Amino acid sequence: MTKIQVKTWAFCLFAAGALAACSPREVQTGDLNVIPQPQEIAEVADASPFVIRSSTKICYPEGNEKLERTARLLATYIKDVTGAEVKTTTEAAGNNCIALGIDPAIAQKDGYVLDITADRVTLNGSTEAGVFYGAQTIHKALPITGGKAAGALPAGTVKDFPRYGYRGFMIDVC
Repeated sequence: MTKIQVKTWAFCLFAAGALAACSPREVQTGDLNVIPQPQEIAEVADASPFVIRSSTKICYPEGNEKLERTARLLATYIKDVTGAEVKTTTEAAGNNCIALGIDPAIAQKDGYVLDITADRVTLNGSTEAGVFYGAQTIHKALPITGGKAAGALPAGTVKDFPRYGYRGFMIDVC
């Protein structure tokens, strides 16, 4: 072997080792059975999960400040739990995207529908508050990996809405 071939092989081995060291070795999939229990959960056992990577984007409609705040909050949750830094954008990215939106067809006030496939997560709420509650479900469903493994959401659909017209009631029993 010539000196150039040895250098080329050494560089290729170094590059392959560096890439292998930087990528997570495994994928941990979370669970959609969170507390409080959503109204409907339909997991697809055979389907591949949605893996959150640093290239994942959180998309929201342009001009909606509340959904922008929810997108930034969800990005913070994802970083805290999985270690992956995701970006927020108003561009409607195709795959590898968590898309937030408002759907007036959802009948229940503050309800949401969370649809998870291997390529995309779609979170639609009847109001911005519904989208916020759906983001909380995503946060609770993610596995805590701390950056040691890639976090993933199982494929399926979650439909949820408040059971009562109020969120909480406290009475001082003294």
